[in-house]
Parts: sequence; structure tokens; C-alpha cells
Amino acid sequence: GPNGAGKSTFFKMLTGQLKPSTGAIAFRGAPIAGDEPHAIARRGIGIKTQVPNVFDGLSVREHVWLA
Repeated sequence: GPNGAGKSTFFKMLTGQLKPSTGAIAFRGAPIAGDEPHAIARRGIGIKTQVPNVFDGLSVREHVWLA
């Protein structure tokens, strides 16, 4: 979507980095809004930003494995 459409805000809420002021977020039928980011990550939800390499010299597979 275009700049300012709320993509980053949506993903920050999905991963627990921001708490929604209204509404609900559910994953596989379970509410996750308000959960801590580490608890959401344990469910398998995460973000990979556009930074090309978090760790130079590692493959995509190795980056995913570390995540």
C-alpha cells in the first residue's frame, strides 16, 4: 500500500510492539492483543524488515533459522 496507509502500525500491533486502543487481534482463534512480543513470537508470528542482511555472511535460510 501507499506510504501512510498503516502497514507498519498493523504489523507492530500484530507482533505486540504496539497495543491497539480498540478492537481485537486473534491468531488461530485465540486473542493475542495485549500479549507480550515474546509470547506472540513463540506462536510463530514475527516481522522481517527490509534491511538486506541482519548478519552479513549468513544465507536467508540461516537468518530464518535464527529468527
